[in-house]
Amino acid sequence: MLALLLTDLVLIGLYLGDAASGGALGPNVDLNREGNLPTRFAAGQLAMVAVVFGVVAARWFDPREPRTWLLWGLPLLFSVLAVDELMRFHERAGLWLDELPGADRRELPFRRTGIWMFAIGVPFVVGLVGYFRLVRSFFGRRALTLAGVGFAVFMGGAIGFETFANFVDSGSREETIQVLAEEGSELVGVTVILWGAYVAAFSGEAR
Repeated sequence: MLALLLTDLVLIGLYLGDAASGGALGPNVDLNREGNLPTRFAAGQLAMVAVVFGVVAARWFDPREPRTWLLWGLPLLFSVLAVDELMRFHERAGLWLDELPGADRRELPFRRTGIWMFAIGVPFVVGLVGYFRLVRSFFGRRALTLAGVGFAVFMGGAIGFETFANFVDSGSREETIQVLAEEGSELVGVTVILWGAYVAAFSGEAR
């Protein structure tokens, strides 16, 4: 976990160094770009979480106990998030939402992001909280705490800090700080989630 956290910090540092040097390091270290080093690393992180949560699901799965089937939702969720990190489906969904009456981002304060954070992000968080209430008994206290903190940091970046992208000027220092807060929170949050998943899978905590 320490190695992953250090990698998070290195990517954040490269982004800050690139911003301070006026883009001398190139787009491959830009946290706000797609298809580059940070994006591929983030997708790999999410895929690792999916694998480790798959171990958790396999550990507790009993086909005769319906509630244990729910645990397979975790590796499925993070597999989808890993693919989304590369394919940016949520951003495409945001463009589709623009077609709804009164949802056109050009007519709203959310000109960069649209309303996906509210139309998709908020229901997702509510559903996730409800889901964890159903499966939390399979996790020890330490694993549940780590996963909960990680999710809060991750979603705070993905939904909370991304909202501020609508209120900063492109290329400004404020935008650099906003991107750092958003993408940095996502990277660190997923690392903490992975830590919680690892504890749940391999620590021997009893449910």
